[in-house]
Amino acid sequence: MAKKIFISYRRRGDPDKVDHLATILRTSFGQKQVFLDVGGIEGASKWPQALHRQLASTGAMVALLHKEWAYETKKGSDKRRIDDPNDVVRYEISQALANNIPVLPVLLDGAPMPEPDQLPPDLKALWLFQGMPLQSGERFAQDAEAIIRRLRIMLDKRPRNNVHLAVIATCILLFAIILGVALALYLFANQPILVTTTPPYLSSNYPSQELETLIPQQRDGKVTVLSQSLNRKFAR
Repeated sequence: MAKKIFISYRRRGDPDKVDHLATILRTSFGQKQVFLDVGGIEGASKWPQALHRQLASTGAMVALLHKEWAYETKKGSDKRRIDDPNDVVRYEISQALANNIPVLPVLLDGAPMPEPDQLPPDLKALWLFQGMPLQSGERFAQDAEAIIRRLRIMLDKRPRNNVHLAVIATCILLFAIILGVALALYLFANQPILVTTTPPYLSSNYPSQELETLIPQQRDGKVTVLSQSLNRKFAR
């Protein structure tokens, strides 16, 4: 099954731009292949559990960053939202990074890419990903197309799931077994045949009376052979 695209964003950013980008991505990847938390989580669902279910099927995350993303504060407080461990956006991105899900930072209308010292410890890896711009106006469609191309590359690089790996490993094992059996049959069919000949004196056509004179006889605890008879027979 194809992996989904998870969109993480701040409601204070630009909701219209977020919805527009989500619509374009759904047109390119499929209606059910793009997750946006506004309508992606069903009512009465527990948010952390629902989030983890979505992340389990996510192949790439789009993190929409507006100009004040790194410095946005909670209402009635001077504390940054990303400094709160329970902040929804921080939790989404940190869980993606912790689960090796590639993150594509999308910089809205010239927003800067956050520096490592501006990010909490569990978000510092976000700085390692190359951000892409998304400008309003005439450039929006062009920037969105570039984002789509980048997402296709990111999704193609995702590792195969364990079921696919198991199928591949099983096929390789079966091929090795079949190859081994075929090689064994080939070697058996082409092995040299040992041809033996029966000495004339053991042949059934040899006169029994003369054959008796060639049989070793036990005398005085020693094996002796009638040498005269042997000499006469081999002299023929």
